[in-house]
Amino acid sequence: MSHEFNWSEYLYFAQSMVGNFTNPCSEEAKLRAAISRAYYAAYWKARKYIEDDTSYTPSSGYYKHQEVKGYFYQRRSHPLYNLIYLKLMCLYDLRILADYKDSQAVTIKDTQLALNYASEIIKQVSRLK
Repeated sequence: MSHEFNWSEYLYFAQSMVGNFTNPCSEEAKLRAAISRAYYAAYWKARKYIEDDTSYTPSSGYYKHQEVKGYFYQRRSHPLYNLIYLKLMCLYDLRILADYKDSQAVTIKDTQLALNYASEIIKQVSRLK
């Protein structure tokens, strides 16, 4: 069965968040948005830790996501850094699915996994402080 996500659903979702229900969005739009927001919550928690609590400053632009993951990868001999790195990689892959792969359906299982990863990353980064 072929699947093609309708990207306009994100607009409908955004409209529904502010009370405009003219074009109700699909469940898939909500799942995709949840994965994307969960990723960015975890990404920014990790990035702010790096910027605020260390001397390392990720660059701006395209490579900043790779640099944040790379920061934790380079320190992976420490179990907590390794855990954060591994979960960031998994969550990043789910965000790529949600944000770019319109031919693949996003499921509630994908979303729950992303939410769990993000929650764990945020919790573990908080332990580093």
